[in-house]
Amino acid sequence: MLKLIKNIISRIDWHLTPFTMLEIAFILITYPLVKYAAPEFFMENGWIENIQLLILALAVIIAVAAKNAKPLFVFCAMIIFLLFLREADMGRSYFCAKYLKPDEICKWSSFKYAYIIDIIRLIYALIMIFYALKHKIWRPLWQYLSRAPIYIWEIIFMMMGIAGGVVAELRCCQNEIFEESAETLMYAAATYLIWRYAHLRLKNEI
Repeated sequence: MLKLIKNIISRIDWHLTPFTMLEIAFILITYPLVKYAAPEFFMENGWIENIQLLILALAVIIAVAAKNAKPLFVFCAMIIFLLFLREADMGRSYFCAKYLKPDEICKWSSFKYAYIIDIIRLIYALIMIFYALKHKIWRPLWQYLSRAPIYIWEIIFMMMGIAGGVVAELRCCQNEIFEESAETLMYAAATYLIWRYAHLRLKNEI
């Protein structure tokens, strides 16, 4: 156990990069955003959500383009694509605006063939599982977990984004601006983390 702890501590990277400083700046302006920003920028299909989609699209491109541990990063890209579909809501807003009346609630169950969405989700999940098993992605994953540097700031910011998003959805603390800001931080930190690991080559990599 002591050896494991020493291994983890020795791999923690505390260096502040320019992008890390940008993330810190974003965290510092979160309160002014929540207090003074125009809510329409943070609504569904608003500017901030579209920026999130761009960040996630960039993350997918970075992961797919990785030259090291290719299967692992392709699998990461598949997971990120799920997040992309979540933010885009698989185009639900488009179909609602096109086919539903303005006073109708926008939900998939309002459409006759909405069950197709569940079938697509199931097929995609099965493809992911098959890919993971075929390429044994747990092998390169373990190499990165046990030997790669731990970019601590990105991990902290990603966790902060996740926690902030959860808190913002609680009934006592509901705030769409804070929720979207937290998600933007999470996606940005995750994308930068993927970029750093995608450009990292471990010795004896599988």
